[in-house]
Amino acid sequence: MPDIILPGAPAGFAVRLVAHTPNMGRLGLLPHPLKVEAAFPLNDLSGLQFDYSARALGADLLSQPIEVAVEHYDPASEAWIEGPGARFLVLKRRGQQTDQTQTRSYTCPGYGWQMRKVVLYAGGAMTEGKRQFGGVTAGALLRTFINEGKARGAVPGLAASFSTTADSDNRPWAKELTLQIEPGVDLLAMLINLSEQGIVDWCLQGRTLHVYNEGTVLSANKATGDAPVDLRLGRDITEAPDDATLEDLASAILIRGEAGLAVEVTNSSAVTPWGRWESHLSQGGVSDRGTATLLGQTALKRAGQERVQITRGIEPRAARWLPSVHYQPGDHVLAPGENAAMQPLRVRQITLTRDAEGNTSGNLILNDRFLEADIKLARRQAGILAGGVGSGGNGSDPAPEPGSRTPAAPTGLIVEGDAYIDDQGAARGVVTATWLPVTKDVNGVAIDVTSYELFGRENRPGGVWLQLAVVDGSDTTATFSPLRVRIEYAFKVRAVAG
Repeated sequence: MPDIILPGAPAGFAVRLVAHTPNMGRLGLLPHPLKVEAAFPLNDLSGLQFDYSARALGADLLSQPIEVAVEHYDPASEAWIEGPGARFLVLKRRGQQTDQTQTRSYTCPGYGWQMRKVVLYAGGAMTEGKRQFGGVTAGALLRTFINEGKARGAVPGLAASFSTTADSDNRPWAKELTLQIEPGVDLLAMLINLSEQGIVDWCLQGRTLHVYNEGTVLSANKATGDAPVDLRLGRDITEAPDDATLEDLASAILIRGEAGLAVEVTNSSAVTPWGRWESHLSQGGVSDRGTATLLGQTALKRAGQERVQITRGIEPRAARWLPSVHYQPGDHVLAPGENAAMQPLRVRQITLTRDAEGNTSGNLILNDRFLEADIKLARRQAGILAGGVGSGGNGSDPAPEPGSRTPAAPTGLIVEGDAYIDDQGAARGVVTATWLPVTKDVNGVAIDVTSYELFGRENRPGGVWLQLAVVDGSDTTATFSPLRVRIEYAFKVRAVAG
C-alpha cells in the first residue's frame, strides 16, 4: 500500500498533516508521522496526538510554534479537505533523550482552545460584582466575549460567522437568555455551557467559529431518504463493542430543596432485579413541589435501565460511507445498535488514526435513541436549575403599590415551562421565571428591593392576573405549579420595596 505522501493521489480515503504559521498561511507537509490520532467530538474541542522523528523530513517545521491541519482525502472529488474541527495548536511535546530515533510526541488541542484565553471583564451593567445580560441572544452573549477580547488584543486570528441576531446559517436565534455572569468566566466555558443547556451547537472550520441553533445544521438526518448513510458490519464497521452497566440504577429518588422541602419520586417501570434502589438529589433554590417532582422524574428516567456505551470501529479505505466526507459529528446515521439491529444513531464523535505506512482506521461513538433522549433530559434539568433560558417575556410589571418609592420594572424576564405527572397520575405544568435584579427606583435612585412578585394569567381576552409566587429581594428566580397543560399563559414580575 503506497504511503499517502508519495506523488499522485491516494488509492482511497487517507489523512495527512499540514503545518501552518500561527494565524497565517501554509508552511508545508509533515510527510512522515509515525502515528496520528485525531478525535472530533460534537460540541467540544477536537484533539490531536502524533509522533514525529526529529530526523524525518519536515521535522524542522516543528521547531517553532505552528498550527497543524488534519486533512482528509475525498476519492470522489480527488481533493484534500480540512474538515470541521481539524485545525490544531502544537502546544505540548514530549521526548526521551536516550531514544536513538529522536521521536517526539506532540499533543495538540483544537484551534478553539484559545477561547480559554478570552475572559469576561467587568463592565456594562454590574450588580453585586456580576455582569447583567437581560433578554439577550446566544449570539449577543458570545459576541460580547469575542468583541471585547479582540479590542484588548486577544485571539486576533479567531473569526466568528454569526451575529447578535442570526446564527451561522443566518437563522434568527431561537431563544433568549437572562444571565448574571462573574467576571473571569472564559469564552470556551460559556460556549460549552450553552451547548450543554441545549441552546446552541457549534464547531470550528479552520479559524472560524460557527454557532447554530441547537438541533439544526449540526443535526442532519442522514438515516432516512432514498440513499441513507447505512454503516454496515463487515463493510463500514469492523468492530462493535458495547459497554453496559447497571451501577446507576434507581427506582426511587428523594429530592431535597429549600425550607425543608422533601419530595419522593418513584419509577414503577424501572428495572429492579435486586428490589428497590434509592437515590438522593439536593437542589438549592427549589422551593416548589412541582419543580422538585419534575427534577426527580427527569433523574429517574436516566436511572431506570441499563446504560450502554456504543462504539463502532471503522475501516475507511474499504467503507462505502466515509467519515468527514459523508457524515460529520452531530449527523444521524443508520448503524448497528445493541444486538446488531440497524437503527438511527447520532454520531457523537469521530476518531481517525494513521500509522507510519499511511494506513487509516478509527472509531465512532454513537448514541442510541435512549441515550440521545437522556442528553436532552439532562439539558432540560440543568435549564430548570439555572433558570434564565427561554423564548419570551417583556418584563412589564403590575401597577405599583401606592405610598412608597417605586422600584424600576424588572427587565430580562424569561419564563421556561415544563410538565410533570402528579401523585394522581394527571399532567401538570410548572414554570421557572428568571429576571435581572432591580437596584434603582423609577427615578434612577438606588433602592433596596425587599421582594419580587410573579404574576400570571391565561393568555386570552379577559384573563385575570393572579399572584403566583413571592420571593425574597435577593432572589431573581421563582417557580410555580401546578398549571393547566396545553394552555398558553402570560407572565409578569414586579419589584417591591419596603
